[in-house]
Amino acid sequence: MSLRRSLFSGALLISVATISSGLEAQAQTGDLARVVAKISGWSPSEPFGAVSDVVTSDRFQRVYVLDAMNGEISVFSAMGEPLFRVGRTGQGPGEISKVARNLFVFDDGTFGVADLGNQRITIWDQDGAVVDDWGIPLTEGTPVDWRASGRRLVAEFSPPRLALLRGAGGHNKLISFNSDGTDRRLLFEFRDVDPLLSFGPDRKLVTRPMAELPIWATDHKGRVLVGRTGSYELQEVSGRTALSRTESVQPRPVTEAMKGRIRKRFENAAAGQGQPVPEIDYPEFLPLVGGVLILPSGEVLIRHREYTEAGSDLPGSEGLLWDVFDESGTLIQSFRLPGGFVLKGAVGRSFVGRVQDEFDIPSVVILQLKSWVDR
Repeated sequence: MSLRRSLFSGALLISVATISSGLEAQAQTGDLARVVAKISGWSPSEPFGAVSDVVTSDRFQRVYVLDAMNGEISVFSAMGEPLFRVGRTGQGPGEISKVARNLFVFDDGTFGVADLGNQRITIWDQDGAVVDDWGIPLTEGTPVDWRASGRRLVAEFSPPRLALLRGAGGHNKLISFNSDGTDRRLLFEFRDVDPLLSFGPDRKLVTRPMAELPIWATDHKGRVLVGRTGSYELQEVSGRTALSRTESVQPRPVTEAMKGRIRKRFENAAAGQGQPVPEIDYPEFLPLVGGVLILPSGEVLIRHREYTEAGSDLPGSEGLLWDVFDESGTLIQSFRLPGGFVLKGAVGRSFVGRVQDEFDIPSVVILQLKSWVDR
């Protein structure tokens, strides 16, 4: 695998504190990133109660924000201007529960929410009118995530909790639906990924901190890529390897010191809840991959976990380094995003993500990187 462009490894001059202290849309001259907009709510007097999920539509240049705390989906332009909002808290048609957590937008501009509290999918048209709703098939297991793929909807389901309690096991799987919930198809099963929780032969709860987790991504063309956090490799659901960087990204072993810190966390949590400490199944290596995103251009972004030698060396302390691959699987660029910026999507040359300030107040930030805009 060859690099067609030089790696961009310079640290961004815009920090977590810069974003969360309200830089808003003003950019500092000479910074390697500029903030296009910071969205803290529908208006200054109507802040978000939560930023439960964020999705983007490059075709329609829109940003969609789910605020489940207030039962609303707010739609903004690519510059952060409010366009319209839908929903309210409740159980009726077009209403949203406080535990809704997944937004999605189809390639024709219709958008929807997967609402586990109301156990249904609700879909709105481009102008915000409800056009469909249907029940979530809980017989498939527990829904983990929902994403649009062209005109279809793809969902990840974990095994039913009752099956785990009975020791039946099972694997997470991806299931595809038409936008109206019909034509259900099994796309993929993550057979090489162990569950985070299980029960040993003595019926004692076993937890797997930092266990390998399924990762997957979709795009507006119907492409679905799958992988796992312990391997720097993605494949098409058809089985074809889409990209791999295993020769240059090596896993870092979990040390005895790390295991001690992990166990201390579980002991403290168990003491606070008055529960026994679960049996811990420690991983051999730290995760390699933190996330994946397919851009409208077809390029694939993979968040590569980097662990610092100083300070905490557990997940969450890694740098936000993203590798960029073209559609053929060739690595073409790497860049860093500001710490605390959770990348959720892209519109044009701008990245869209979720941030929280030092008081845990959520907002959505639209920013640009010079290395990305000028390439």
